[in-house]
Amino acid sequence: MVRRRHLIAAIALTAAVAGCSAETPDAAQPSTAAPTSGGSSTPTPKPSSENISEGLYTTHAEALYVKSLGYKYNAYGPINLPKSVLDDGHEYCDGPPSVGFLIEAIDRDDTDLDLYKAATRYLCPKYLPAWRAATRGFTEGDKEIGVDIKPGVYRTVDRKVKDCYWERTTKGGDTIANRFVNFAPSGVTVTIAPTDGGFTSRGCGNWAPA
Repeated sequence: MVRRRHLIAAIALTAAVAGCSAETPDAAQPSTAAPTSGGSSTPTPKPSSENISEGLYTTHAEALYVKSLGYKYNAYGPINLPKSVLDDGHEYCDGPPSVGFLIEAIDRDDTDLDLYKAATRYLCPKYLPAWRAATRGFTEGDKEIGVDIKPGVYRTVDRKVKDCYWERTTKGGDTIANRFVNFAPSGVTVTIAPTDGGFTSRGCGNWAPA
């Protein structure tokens, strides 16, 4: 009789322990439930402070412009790029850059020449014809053929030219042809031959291929 009561008590205790285990989840076990969100579990990357310190968000054309100037780039954009670099490029394009302006910049080897070239190519390519003309043009003064300028047909960049003097000379300094122009409403055109030695102009302004 005693053994039977002990057996009944043991069965009751086992049932109670089992009931408690079913009601209390194991906190150490990770949840295996599938995520309810359809999004990726990878967090969205964000630009680092070095990229957004100046609030720069470049277009593809601006990115090419910046890279051509030697600034480093990463997945988020230019690194530590001074905002003035983009501003200067857009200001140059808004100018707009004229053939005469570019001829003079090239002639004096302007410190911003690389910026002008990059901006023309990537930010305002519609001015590429002006850039190409400028690279083959020249300022007034004394020019040696084959050294300073190439033979060809040239025209003054400015129209309505006044008080312009030009002269073609041999390598020995003899005059081949010259002319003093009081007023030329359509500009002045001159042909420089491969056999010419020099070309001089005063008061005519800049010259570009005709």
